[in-house]
Amino acid sequence: TALDLDASSVGGNLTLTAGEDVIGRGALVVGGTATFEAPGKTVKLDNVANDFQGPINVVNGFQTHIGDANAVELGDIASSRYFYVIAPGAVTQTDTSAITNVGAFFKIQAGDITLKNENNVLDNFSIWTGEDIEVVSNRAVQLGTVLGGITASGDFKLTARGAVTDSTTVIAITGSTTIKAQSADENTDYDITLDLATHDFSTISVIGNNVELVDANAIALGASTVSGTYEVTATTGNITDSGALTITGTSTFVTSANNATITLDQGGHAFTGALLITTNDNDAAP
Repeated sequence: TALDLDASSVGGNLTLTAGEDVIGRGALVVGGTATFEAPGKTVKLDNVANDFQGPINVVNGFQTHIGDANAVELGDIASSRYFYVIAPGAVTQTDTSAITNVGAFFKIQAGDITLKNENNVLDNFSIWTGEDIEVVSNRAVQLGTVLGGITASGDFKLTARGAVTDSTTVIAITGSTTIKAQSADENTDYDITLDLATHDFSTISVIGNNVELVDANAIALGASTVSGTYEVTATTGNITDSGALTITGTSTFVTSANNATITLDQGGHAFTGALLITTNDNDAAP
């Protein structure tokens, strides 16, 4: 039998350990730290009138839903199948906390999302919707799953200590995108492969090994350092630059639309390898 939580208010800390599912039936207000442990069970506290005023910890979780009327601060999080957070305010984490096991689906819908502790272990982000998003993971990261991708109305900044790849869903960033796929000691670069034809970046900067970027529209290339190959495709728009590109391997730039242009006139570029450019001009000669 599930443990049903009616509307409750706790002025200090709340620690809840259960052997069954925990279901919130009313708004839960916690003034201090909230810690939930229900191994192998569902903790569903997704009432958007909840107000967790201190950090939230999930211990040995399985399926966890958190809703809040304001901002959310995450402590240590381990929820092996999925972890969902919905809040109109910012989602942050405490200085020493770690998000170490959130299963195949990690969903956040919030304002700003800032999860930049080096000990985070984030394999994938399934449905992230926010304003400015900044994330650090100490391993490889897949952006998006079959459930959904990444949407940021502001900037998106990702640091991964392994390769960065995409899934079958769109990454749409209104502001600037910065992706760093590099070891913490900066001695090893990793591949970045974001090659889905429907992605929509504005300006994107990268640090990585072999890098492949595809955009459904135009794409602006910010300052980037690539130790391997660098391949950029703009499907229906132009390719431009806004920062210096330092590329060790072959650089390939492709525009698919008729009369689309490639303009790389920012000073400071350093192309060490071959430079390959492909454009499409189907206009008939006069």
